[in-house]
Amino acid sequence: LQPGRLARMIGPADDSARAAVNGEEVSWGWGVLVNFKRREWKAKAKTPKGAGKGDSDADNAGAAHEYVVDVMVRCQPGAENALAFGKTPTPAGDAEDAEMHVLSMGLLQVDALSSVKVTMPKDLKAVDGRFAVLKVVREVERRFTDGLPLLHPVEDMRNRDSNLPKQLRKLEGLQARLEEERLTDPEVRDALPLHRRKLLLLEEDKELRRQIKASRAALMREELKGMRRVLRRLGHVTEDGVITNKGRVACEVSTSDELLITELFFAGAFQALQPAQLASILSCLVAEQLSNKGGKSGGKGGKGTAAPNPLTLIASQSMRTPYEQLRELASRVATVVQEAKLPVNVEEYANRFSPALVDLVLEWCGGAKFADLCGMTDAYEGTIIRTMHRLEELLRQLIDAAKVVGNEDLQTKCEEARRLLVRDVVFAQSLYT
Repeated sequence: LQPGRLARMIGPADDSARAAVNGEEVSWGWGVLVNFKRREWKAKAKTPKGAGKGDSDADNAGAAHEYVVDVMVRCQPGAENALAFGKTPTPAGDAEDAEMHVLSMGLLQVDALSSVKVTMPKDLKAVDGRFAVLKVVREVERRFTDGLPLLHPVEDMRNRDSNLPKQLRKLEGLQARLEEERLTDPEVRDALPLHRRKLLLLEEDKELRRQIKASRAALMREELKGMRRVLRRLGHVTEDGVITNKGRVACEVSTSDELLITELFFAGAFQALQPAQLASILSCLVAEQLSNKGGKSGGKGGKGTAAPNPLTLIASQSMRTPYEQLRELASRVATVVQEAKLPVNVEEYANRFSPALVDLVLEWCGGAKFADLCGMTDAYEGTIIRTMHRLEELLRQLIDAAKVVGNEDLQTKCEEARRLLVRDVVFAQSLYT
């Protein structure tokens, strides 16, 4: 890149002009190198177009750089005005009225370097000096009718890299393939601009996908930070990230909401309940939005009417207080989640835990028949059985959780509740035997 060396330039003078040519390569012809410089910027995602491969020495967070060459090339008349207004000049080719101007281009726009060097005038801003360079370039092209000699990496540049001969042979092979008849077909030549545009669009698509992936990762990081705040505030982990007893209990539960069940567990909400009542209140954590006889599915009134009070769905007076405590703890958990900047609606979260099966489970654990249960609700029999099976699984997980913290009383109570629940046709292995 010595001053005065002839270089063949391709592509637009800046990256913004690439879209204007629809990906078609613009040839500036042979120009004269004036200078080169290293330009640095804060690296974000990728190396800017026009920078040479390997020019960027930074990762996604640090300083990066590219090399820019100042080259004097032939432009159409009026290029000086275009440069003054920040526009891109147009290549002049071999036009007689061409003007020589110094443009800054990326290193990738250097298509070839010649072994020919010319003497440069001291003042390149003067019109006469630039015109003298134009005359010299034309004289050089006139003398070398077969094309200007290219700079040889070994003979001229004294490059002693052991891998260079192999790379040169590979380059010669590729150039020979480009001269094949099938690649010189006019239709193929005409399709090259579209193909280049396609490659540019594929590169842009790849970069956009990378940005989308990075954005999702950033959102996930924020969500994970919010989850950690929730666990710390609820006492599942310490400030140092060490799991507490509450965290160990939550790890044992997967059938329903771990946070709410753990709060009920450590708030003593299960201690004053009998085994049948324990199974009954736990049904709220696994029940779908069912309804009692005569009610509408979903637990909400018709259009334009307010949602009924969930307590009205519970006929047993002894179960209303435990359910009120459950909703109170659910609201507290939701408030903590909301304060941790995670998306949650406190009222909707509390309404997720339907009391529709409280009376059914209480009657079932008291020895009622399954036919009697079906008369207490509009839900399908299969839905009741599926919910009962989920309740049994939750009881098994609570037994394991009680063992983890050494709560033998709660373990015994859960085992008794499970014994009362698992019976008759609801837990028969097959309805056909």
